Order: sequence, then C-alpha cells, then structure tokens
Amino acid sequence: MRYILLFKGSCAVCSKIAGMVDDLSVENLEAQSIESTEVRQILSGAGLEVPGRPALLMTSDAGVRMVSGWEMRRSLAGLLGWRRARAIARLAAAEWHARLTEAAGSDAPSRRGVVKAGLAGLAGVAGAVIIPGKALAASRPAVGKPALSIADPGDVQRALSFGPVQTAVRTWGPVQPSAQVVTSGNQRVLMLVHGQTDILTMADISASAGSDPTVLSMGKSPAGSGLRFYAVSGAAMGDLTVSNGQVTATAAAGDAIPGVTAGQIARFLECIGAEAGPFCIENCIGCVTGGVTGVLLDCPQCAICAGPHAITCARRFL
Repeated sequence: MRYILLFKGSCAVCSKIAGMVDDLSVENLEAQSIESTEVRQILSGAGLEVPGRPALLMTSDAGVRMVSGWEMRRSLAGLLGWRRARAIARLAAAEWHARLTEAAGSDAPSRRGVVKAGLAGLAGVAGAVIIPGKALAASRPAVGKPALSIADPGDVQRALSFGPVQTAVRTWGPVQPSAQVVTSGNQRVLMLVHGQTDILTMADISASAGSDPTVLSMGKSPAGSGLRFYAVSGAAMGDLTVSNGQVTATAAAGDAIPGVTAGQIARFLECIGAEAGPFCIENCIGCVTGGVTGVLLDCPQCAICAGPHAITCARRFL
C-alpha cells in the first residue's frame, strides 16, 4: 500500500507538512501537492474528484482510495501514532483553509465562515459518520451505536427557548445556524457552536429531558492541551487531560457554582474520563485544539464521545 498525503499549492505551511512527513521516514508514506502531475493522473484514472479538504490517497494493486476527516486521521494514526497524526492533520487543515481564503481574494469569507458554510452544505447530503471499525448512516444509526446528524431546525428553536441555553448564549455569544445532534439509544444531545468564543454547548433534548434540560459547555483548556468543561454561566468546572494512556481530571479554580459542591464536580469529571476513556478524550483534545467547529466538521468522533458522556455524567452527579 502506498499512502500520499495531499496538500494544496506551494507555501510555507505546505513545505512544513512535506518536511514533517519526509523526516518521519515512514515506508510508503509521502506528501505531494494536489497540483502534481502524478496525483492528477492517479485521481483521474480512479475517477476521483480533486478533494476540497485535506485528504489521504491510498493506492495498491486492489485499487485507489481517498479518505479525509476522521478516517484520514485514523489511517495516519495506524502509520504514525495518534500524536504525530494529529499534528500533521492540523497543519494540513490550516494550510487548506489559508489557501481557500487567499484564492477568494479580498472578499473571501473568514475561516469560521468557510467552515460554517461547509456545515450548512452537509444538510442536504445523506452522509455517514465514520467511527473506528464502523460506518454509521447519520439518519439511521445502528441500534446501540451513537451517530451524528444534522439537527432539525425545530429542535434548535425549541432548545433556544430553554433558560439554560439562553444563559449559554448570553455567556458565550450567538450560536451558528448549523447545529448537529448526537443520538445514542434514547438519548439525544444537541451540539451548538458559539463561533465568537469557540465554545461548544451541549443540551440534552431527549424526550425525558422535558423543558429543563441538562446543558453544559466545553472548549479548549486555557491551561494547555486539554478539554475544559463549563457551566452555562461561564464558571469553569475543570479540565481533562491525557498522559501515558491515563485520563487526569483537574478541578478549575474560580467562582463556585451555586448548588454544586467541589466533590460533585470532581466526580463529574472523573465520570467523563472513565465513560469516554483515554482514547476518545485524547483525540477529542487534538480536535478541540483546532477549534470546536472542527470537532463537528473534521472530527465528529469527539462530539460523539464527549457529548453523551458529559450529559450522562452531569445528570448523575451535578
């Protein structure tokens, strides 16, 4: 099998991506520009379109295959390990977004605008969510398996009428119009992105939640590489980090949350780490480092594992 990491155009970041791949000296893995004659010939011969996002081209005697998003990260991880795979995937994504904006000229939309438009465009596509070892149809998740799908506008409007969600909007700013839902059994968790502050708010919209749902917010830990969970008021609850395959929960110093003790917060954080596991948390940290919009667009597995588990643990301990 031959693996080709595709990047676009010639720029400083492109050179860095190619240099990183070359320095790794991994057999059968290389980085090539999408404009190269060889890549164009491979894509044309396989009947594949030029990708509009970072992608990994895989060629063998059995044929040619191209993957992107979570599946690209998973394939790279098999070759490089998760830490190095995330670093290269983030560089590639940053380069493509920069090239998109540059190509559009002075009227180009912002990076968030480009990503938001991409999310909105997914609404008309019957897509599938890629998780390790299984492809799940977004509209028809397999029994017992979580899936990410485009949220119904009615669900979004209903959630925005709830007091905790309105508090989150006042705290973090308006939410982007394109929202998604993680469905796991009877549980449905609405994922709302606050584009101005790069925060993800998760609201339980299951039938059992009623009109007073459990609502939490999540973002990148300001202390470094990790996930930070917040109350909708903006009060920080704590961080989750991963080291040597172990999840560490650290309570955040700051204002107390009315009606919630430090012990409850500690058990809540430990619950997420135990339920989601180090594999999920570590990869979610890598996705959130690139911004929460990327969690839904390029790394849905983060939303799938963090959303339901965070809500489940909050209902159990907070």
